[in-house]
Amino acid sequence: IEVDLTEIKNIGAIVTWGKPRQDQFVTSFSIKYRADEVNIWTDYADADGNTTLPGNYNQDISVLNNFQENILAQYVRLVPSSFTKSPTVRWELLGCAECKF
Repeated sequence: IEVDLTEIKNIGAIVTWGKPRQDQFVTSFSIKYRADEVNIWTDYADADGNTTLPGNYNQDISVLNNFQENILAQYVRLVPSSFTKSPTVRWELLGCAECKF
């Protein structure tokens, strides 16, 4: 699943949910990002080098994953690693509205 934010944004976290009223949700995933169409994709990794983030344990409760360091990106991909019944996910990226680079 890929999103184009139309310009480079400073992103600090991601929130995920499953499919409402259905037992479908992503239980783990990875994030890839890039600043523009020319750059190669970068895998998000925490300080220990882990690239897999924990997802949801049911379809209704949101899960917040804060990035250890913000990422600068225009394009962001969420790549499901594991899921229950179907890789269904709702997601939101959290960042600052006015960032100083």
